[in-house]
Amino acid sequence: MRFIWMICLILIFQEGQWIGLTDFWHLRGGIAGTMNEWFEAEQHAEQAHQYYEAGQWEKALDELQRALSCNPEQSEWHFGAGLVLEELNRHEDAAAAFREAMELQPDEPDIMLHLGRCLLQLEQPAQALKILERVNELDPDCEPGYCQRILAYTQLGDHEQAHQMFYLARQIVDECPHCDHHIAQSLVQTGDLAKAIWCWEQALKLEPHYPNAYANLAKVYWQQGEYTRARSFFLRQIRATPGAPAHVQSLMDLGVLLSEMGRYGEAREKLKQALEMNPSLALARLHLGELALRHGHLDAAEAELQVSQRLDPMLEGVRLAMARVEQLRGHLSQARVLMKEECRLRNHTVVQRVEMARLMVELRMADAVVETLQPVFQMVVPQPSAQLLSNAYLSRGVAMLLLNQRDRGITDLKMALTFDNQNILAMHNLTLAYLEIGEVRRAKFWLLGAMKLQPADPALRQLRLRLLSTAFTCQLRNLWHRVMRFSRKK
Repeated sequence: MRFIWMICLILIFQEGQWIGLTDFWHLRGGIAGTMNEWFEAEQHAEQAHQYYEAGQWEKALDELQRALSCNPEQSEWHFGAGLVLEELNRHEDAAAAFREAMELQPDEPDIMLHLGRCLLQLEQPAQALKILERVNELDPDCEPGYCQRILAYTQLGDHEQAHQMFYLARQIVDECPHCDHHIAQSLVQTGDLAKAIWCWEQALKLEPHYPNAYANLAKVYWQQGEYTRARSFFLRQIRATPGAPAHVQSLMDLGVLLSEMGRYGEAREKLKQALEMNPSLALARLHLGELALRHGHLDAAEAELQVSQRLDPMLEGVRLAMARVEQLRGHLSQARVLMKEECRLRNHTVVQRVEMARLMVELRMADAVVETLQPVFQMVVPQPSAQLLSNAYLSRGVAMLLLNQRDRGITDLKMALTFDNQNILAMHNLTLAYLEIGEVRRAKFWLLGAMKLQPADPALRQLRLRLLSTAFTCQLRNLWHRVMRFSRKK
């Protein structure tokens, strides 16, 4: 019987041909080697799972890559690699891993949902939307599909569709913190800040440690000018995320907020704490430079700004601050060169644009002011604060006066006062504008308004002397004209 079994093993029929004993042993060795590789791959995958459960992402990724090198046809291992890469915030690599998993398992909703989420992290909403729509075609009751589509439509600026996805998701599940978070982002973009606050508060009720919810609330309150509340929520975010990237960002944001509140010592402390955790933060260096500049420490400001520029050569605002340093040193030509370089950058904040316009006026770069401020006046959502709009109209108004467009300049200066009726500089420049065209009464009206607010201001007192001199000159001129007319009649 054993002899017959050996003959059967020797006489194997393969691909239409009988093979001999030697060929059989080679085949047997190959099968054994393949089985060993598969077994080794399974061990690596099991070890990766244990590392993943322990939060050891790098080790889990290394084990999964070893498993896939042995057997790249396992969809679940590609999917696992994508999950680990998501945890490491390597969203582009994670998306590639999920695509590999999808090629092996095309219509698996879980894989598609994670790929969609990665694409949204990479701000590729159009691609994400196609995948997420397919998820809900396969499973109309998949609430996460609608949930992520809220964010996709928000990124695309289609807020009506974002709201529709929110209501579709609510028909499946009554409450979802992720939906509340995504729709709050849409509401901020449409300017409905009160509802956005309510949604983030709901997200926190459902999930008390919802990521970045406190920071988002802080930013909305900051935008509304409620600085004390904003500070409180930034502190709560910092306590909730010790050591996380969100912790560092909140420290930096809090530093900027404290600077706006005039609490410069605390602002510097928070910015330095952020730099201790991440020394490569170019934006934190920029803000430290601005704080030093505010206190007149030009050398310290320049040192921080140079470091910031080395860390990020294209960071908006660095050249603006350096131009201010050069202006204060009296190097006006160098300041103008820096401002021209700053203007070539595009992603300035509203605050930066208003500050750029102000410095351009002081440097007599009036032509560039109008272009710099145009996006500020075109903004509908979010609406710039009244103070920013007042300062923007002030700068454009003065630029128009410098360009000898007095009517437009006077109109802008009056607009500045509609947003801030205590804008002394607008009143000062209106007085000058009316004096230049000889309308003494109107000039006097605006000067008196300014002096009521700041009676001891030396610039206003000097302007008052100029007004009196101009008024006296006008009276002499008028008297002379009357005398000449009387003499002609005789």
